Amino acid sequence: MRWNHFTGDDDEEVKLDYFDVMDELERYPGGKPFYNQIMAQECEINDDWDAAVAYMDQANPDNGLGVTLKKWGLMLRSQRGDLIDRAVSEIQNLCASKARQQAKRVFSEAIADLYAKALSNKGQLQKFKLKHLGLPLTEAKLEEIYLNARNSGGRSWEIDD
Repeated sequence: MRWNHFTGDDDEEVKLDYFDVMDELERYPGGKPFYNQIMAQECEINDDWDAAVAYMDQANPDNGLGVTLKKWGLMLRSQRGDLIDRAVSEIQNLCASKARQQAKRVFSEAIADLYAKALSNKGQLQKFKLKHLGLPLTEAKLEEIYLNARNSGGRSWEIDD
């Protein structure tokens, strides 16, 4: 696959090859997490869910919650019970932990949304389970998340970046 890229210098055209760009990104200092995220997407397109999750785990060396949310979304999109169960377990463990309180506050709505959709997919969605996560969300927000997950049947996995 080749792309044409104009550098801006006298409209000089540079031909870029996808594989060359990916090799460069993988070697570039600090580029490995981005390389792994792209590889995870490639694996997802090819229905190689185990490899996609493994790449997302590698894409997150600092354990950032934003990348973790993307991984959980990928796991839910797989429609595989084992990966959905793993996402549910990871969400429960995160919420039970005293660590990363600030990150949990910032991403609380996205965490609850993914959790609700995962439970809905498994036929286990109940409001009290959302409350049990202990996230700093109002009753009204929890109700909204619950209703959205119930009405979607747990099938909407996209996360807003």
